[in-house]
Amino acid sequence: MTCLLQKLDPNIPLDAAVGGCLTTAFYSIARVGEFTILNLLAFDLTIYVKCSDIHYKKDCNGFASTVFHLPCTKTSQAGKDVFWAKQLGLMDQDAALANHFHVNEPPINSTLFSYRHGNTHCPLTNVPFDVMKTMGHWASDAFQLYLCNHAQILALYLQATPALQDKYLHYTMPHIH
Repeated sequence: MTCLLQKLDPNIPLDAAVGGCLTTAFYSIARVGEFTILNLLAFDLTIYVKCSDIHYKKDCNGFASTVFHLPCTKTSQAGKDVFWAKQLGLMDQDAALANHFHVNEPPINSTLFSYRHGNTHCPLTNVPFDVMKTMGHWASDAFQLYLCNHAQILALYLQATPALQDKYLHYTMPHIH
């Protein structure tokens, strides 16, 4: 993913949207299709994530997370929240998202990852999950069962500062002799 991000020009609207979407989906451990729409005519405020669906939280240890409310997912018609914690360097999804907002200025109630194209905004569209499953030679959907509440479980481990993690790892990881 780092190689791809290096090839994107952060000043080009489409590249800014792709970089923001890619890093957001990766670090929130979400499907890209949960942040994009099926086609140019498919946007529906009640189904797709919008700019207004972002908020910020801190846990009891003070660890900050960016929260995206997905109004509807393949596994939950009621929607769910996905999270990420800021990373540093080229993979800094917080910087990629801020750059996307700066370059593209997507309207607050439009699809989160839309990019400027002339005088309008075009949404990023996706490849259906079943096509990706086939292309990736995935045999089952079993991995989805383990990712239902990943944000709460992994938030500590997704922090960019290892010193914060070290303090708690001995409680959660098996002791190696």
